[in-house]
Amino acid sequence: MTEFFPDKNTKIFISISSNPGNSGSLFHNTAFRLLKLNCIYVPLKLNSLDNFFSAIKKIGIRGCSVSMPFKQEVVKFLNSYDSNVKSTSNCNTILIKKNKLYGKNTDIYGAERLLEKSNLIKKTNKTSLILGGGAVSKSISQALINLGFQKIFISSRNPKRFDYWKKNKKISIIKWSERNSIESDLLINATPLGMPQNKNYRNRTIIDDKYVENHQNVFDVVVSNKLTPLVMQFKNKYKNYYTGAEMSFYQAVKQFEVYNNCLPPVQKLKRIFKI
Repeated sequence: MTEFFPDKNTKIFISISSNPGNSGSLFHNTAFRLLKLNCIYVPLKLNSLDNFFSAIKKIGIRGCSVSMPFKQEVVKFLNSYDSNVKSTSNCNTILIKKNKLYGKNTDIYGAERLLEKSNLIKKTNKTSLILGGGAVSKSISQALINLGFQKIFISSRNPKRFDYWKKNKKISIIKWSERNSIESDLLINATPLGMPQNKNYRNRTIIDDKYVENHQNVFDVVVSNKLTPLVMQFKNKYKNYYTGAEMSFYQAVKQFEVYNNCLPPVQKLKRIFKI
């Protein structure tokens, strides 16, 4: 007899964001189908966390992925969390078990796996400039420290974002007006500029062409099925680039493992998503 999903036994996973995309849904639901798991993953648009977690416990949600702007706010609702959540004060993965919320930060893993592929790892005295001061900036800065970067410059149009960052001697906060004077091995865009699902951001880039030469590589955290304007700037200059889609893929691999206590079919998924 043919089985039809979803049914009463289907395990439900969700993601929450004020402006959700489909990358997580595509990854997890494809992996579920390949492994023939009776599970479904649904992205939800959410404006507030008021009463949210008490509600999803009651309806039996098994896991919740967290995106902008909730990664820091959700921490206060967690019953326990891993060392990555502790070091960054933000969480992107919640496992719900016996009405308790267990928090993970798989963004750090995603950034590390992505950058481990680059020649930067072999270089000594590596430097980076991160533009943006949100939750993902925290995770990526921790990944850079773990990977041996010696100097990390960070800048945001809203400097108050850094008021609650834990101090680290490898990190220097610079004024937004000073960002173009920095030279680095790796420029990282951790702002929404270039985000395709936002019409105000999709065709915008973080840097003028004349400053591209200040940086040897670029990593654009924006998840898109096309190369973002920033990545195209570097590609046109024959420089190395790394995409948010790749980081999203690797963090989703770890997230899938957290949710299901097994690895997804990574090589098949790489071929499907052209990673």
